[in-house]
Amino acid sequence: MQPDAQTLGEVTVTGHRAAYKLTPTGLQTNVQGTVLSQLGNGDDVLAMIPGLVVNSDGDYEVFGKGKPEFYLNGRKVYDMKQITALTSQQIKDVEVIRNPGAKYDATVKAVVRITTVKQQGDGWGFNVWGEYRHSEQQKYLVLPRLNWNYRTGGWDIFGSHSFSGGETRQHNDMDQEILAGTLWHQKMESREKDSRKNLHNTLGTNYTIDDNNSVGVKYTISTVPSEKMHFDMQATVLADGEYYDDLTSSTYERNKHDPSHYLNAYYNGKAGKLGIDVNVDWNHSSSTSESTSDEASTNSQSRTFSTLGASSNNLWAGKAILTYPVWLGELSAGLEVTNTRFNTSYYADVDFLESSDTQLKERHFAPFVDYQFACKQGMFSAGLRYEHVAFDYYDAGIKQHEQSRRFDNVFPTFSWGQQLGQTMLQLGYTTRIKRPDYRSLSSRVDYVNRYLIQQGNPKLNSEIFHSFNAALVWRWLQVAASYDDTRDYVTQVAQEIEGTDGALLLTWLNLPSCKQASLTVSAAPQIGKWSPQFLAYVQRTWLSTGQYQMPYKFNRPLFNFSITNTYELNKDFLLRMNAGVVTKGDEANVRVLKAKGSVDFGIIKYFLNRSLTVRAMVYDIFNTNHTHAMTAQGNATLRVRNITGTRSFNVSVQYRFNTTRSKYKGTGAGNDEKDRF
Repeated sequence: MQPDAQTLGEVTVTGHRAAYKLTPTGLQTNVQGTVLSQLGNGDDVLAMIPGLVVNSDGDYEVFGKGKPEFYLNGRKVYDMKQITALTSQQIKDVEVIRNPGAKYDATVKAVVRITTVKQQGDGWGFNVWGEYRHSEQQKYLVLPRLNWNYRTGGWDIFGSHSFSGGETRQHNDMDQEILAGTLWHQKMESREKDSRKNLHNTLGTNYTIDDNNSVGVKYTISTVPSEKMHFDMQATVLADGEYYDDLTSSTYERNKHDPSHYLNAYYNGKAGKLGIDVNVDWNHSSSTSESTSDEASTNSQSRTFSTLGASSNNLWAGKAILTYPVWLGELSAGLEVTNTRFNTSYYADVDFLESSDTQLKERHFAPFVDYQFACKQGMFSAGLRYEHVAFDYYDAGIKQHEQSRRFDNVFPTFSWGQQLGQTMLQLGYTTRIKRPDYRSLSSRVDYVNRYLIQQGNPKLNSEIFHSFNAALVWRWLQVAASYDDTRDYVTQVAQEIEGTDGALLLTWLNLPSCKQASLTVSAAPQIGKWSPQFLAYVQRTWLSTGQYQMPYKFNRPLFNFSITNTYELNKDFLLRMNAGVVTKGDEANVRVLKAKGSVDFGIIKYFLNRSLTVRAMVYDIFNTNHTHAMTAQGNATLRVRNITGTRSFNVSVQYRFNTTRSKYKGTGAGNDEKDRF
């Protein structure tokens, strides 16, 4: 543990379980030298970071903020297996930023920064890791993933190679109702099976010119040798409570992916007191999909048809940041530019599905400035980011001026933090944006059955967030509160297709606003060899629907309670047991209709002086973590009940030899645009 101290831009408080450090924009948890360093791999460490959880899709979320952007040693993480492949002993600290500064893209609502322990030495280093997951829902295998590094003098040469593949199954019950003169009710049962294989290879090198200057380049090529999908659905359609039709449909889809390419080059250095960080990125990928559908109806003519879809994207981006010490702190200023092109086409061999051929072009120009300093009154951080976006929409090669638009936005950020004895306090305000993904902006059609079709909307506006945050830390107790006001909230709305009997078009549109308030309380004491973490979270929504009438008011609070436990039998043997429950409640226009929860148990065993780690976990032992929720879609509702078993077994083995921390300092540019693809 580290002693209490106040330094420029940082405040440290010693806890019983781990040392927490208040930074100008977030809270840092020290891992090195604490019980967290004994947990196993990077995922085990993240599971014990207060306020950071894994959602039902397996993605990490910061309570009250959603999915964060991850950085490992200053580099944006695109493949979360990079974190899984880390051992907990390699991690120095984890910082959760709930109030990102101006240097981050305006779409980023939260950031998690992971720093590893710096290890010196030349020569070869290896890290080999493999995993197998099995459940009723998923069979997934990661063959040994190899990370290697060779260091000599100022040169650092590194690579990463992996193969993974598996099957995913889903079984759902769905009920959809819409009142459009007639009350149409569709009862659906669906089964979906997906299989996919992935190949991922990265090579890179960087050269350290001196203690302050380095250059490097990194290239990643990813391929999907095989991807198939089989979707079966049975549906019964009622009109005003009377039987109308029975549907049975089956769809087979095969996707072909061309190799995707990602290239990053960087320079990081100093000229006197002036810090310089420059990144240039290129990203390209393309794919095609072919599907065949058979649909049998008792009340209408049966159908057999095929579709062909294609998409491609290309991105160039650059980002430069200059830093200079000014007065009591540091001034940062920079510029980020991106140029994106996204093409998508869709063709069907039937008249009732409209073909499309669209191209989206987007250019971003974003200067920003940020200043941080510390004084007796606390730590202060303030920033301003201006973004100009030029969006052009083309249909069959012809520019559509009504859908083509220009946007100019200013995003201020501010935070303040102070230490009062053993208590840390932080307040912050930020403005962020969420741009629709490119598929939501295209006119491509997704056919579910003759009564349900989905399509994008090129007239969608971006969501604008105004976020107020507060955090308090006392020893091993943390309390965080936030209030978010989202303008032009994006959601799906169902509309009856004219000239049909109850056929629905699901499309995206903007609602006036969605406001959410949340409170998180976390306690993580150290009790002998037992390291528990107790967490309670509550969230309340206020949804403004404007002209679109919803069948319910979404204002019920949603609670989440969890406890994670680690018990150290000896220095090489750990036990894990976790439990959690999510209550009924509302989140935006989604209502959780039934509480759900899970209990997990696992072991972690070290061998060969901790060079070899074996980890086994059983998740959701009692098979109780099923989703049962309702989504409002204008004057339509969709109820979904997940039937697929949620219990799963996971085993992983990891061996490391002479592992060293990479000196590569490329942080990437245009990160938000890559995510939108």
